[in-house]
Amino acid sequence: MNSHKKHIIGWATAFFCAFLLLAASRLLFIQSVAVHNTGMSNTLLPGDFVFINKIIYGARLPNTPLSIPYTDVYSEKVQLPYLRFPGKGIILRNDMIALNYPLDTLLPPDRRPIQIKRLIAIPGDTIQMNRKEVYVNARHIIHNDVKYAFIVKFLNEKDAVSLIEKYKLSEGGMLNEKGVYKFFLTQQEANELEKKSGIRSVRLWNETSTPDYIFNSRHNPCKWNHDNFAPIIVPRAKLTLPINLETIGAYETIITFYEHNSLEIKDSMILINKAPTAFYTFRNNYYFVMDDNRDNANDSRNWGFLPEEFIIGKATRIMFSIDF
Repeated sequence: MNSHKKHIIGWATAFFCAFLLLAASRLLFIQSVAVHNTGMSNTLLPGDFVFINKIIYGARLPNTPLSIPYTDVYSEKVQLPYLRFPGKGIILRNDMIALNYPLDTLLPPDRRPIQIKRLIAIPGDTIQMNRKEVYVNARHIIHNDVKYAFIVKFLNEKDAVSLIEKYKLSEGGMLNEKGVYKFFLTQQEANELEKKSGIRSVRLWNETSTPDYIFNSRHNPCKWNHDNFAPIIVPRAKLTLPINLETIGAYETIITFYEHNSLEIKDSMILINKAPTAFYTFRNNYYFVMDDNRDNANDSRNWGFLPEEFIIGKATRIMFSIDF
């Protein structure tokens, strides 16, 4: 073998080994995730690349091991069950976590879209919302940099155009032609905007209607919405809870979709696997997550509790940012 071939083989071997090391590091230790929407603003913005630490919670065994790292190429011929390696820490309230969107049924769990959310409540906690305020275990939870929807009324259209451009009010828009707009702002931004000349009023928007779906369920006899719902317990493994018409909507997706039971409501009676049921014992741990942009969000209020197996790792820092 001449020196030229040895040189090529040496470089190819080095490249292959480096690729394997990078792939193993991405699987077991760290991963970067790009932010594509405003759900976590102002904490994270579109174009931010976020460092995901898998060591803290423990890395997951991949569901689809027959895959090419850093690509969307994989085979579903071999699918492994959920298994998480031991971690150096635990999942804590207020952590920012990376997760696979749980309701995407077309893809294996580890191939579903990656999102970053704020972890609000852990298994066994009781969570409630009252006029946008969050309570966990009856304790008021305050996040200072979260955004809400505000109704902004300008004195006239000229002031509206000028102030929108000056203060870069890009998230939101006009509600009607009478100078009424809805913008997503932090409380501090809203307070500062209200002081400007050309502003008639700035008012926090509260949801009064009942959405078609809450917690991914149509069962909503209490008329809960994204700003208001009664105390509900976040399920943990082997926890038995009473199931009734008031709470069944919160747990329906867990019982049917994640834990594979049938569920019916007949004549105000709840039937699980065709048997009348007043209590249910959960098999797995679940979490409640929210976006920091509370009124422009897609979180547990929309699609329900997050199963532990969909948690990838902890979002610890912004690596760099680009303009999308």
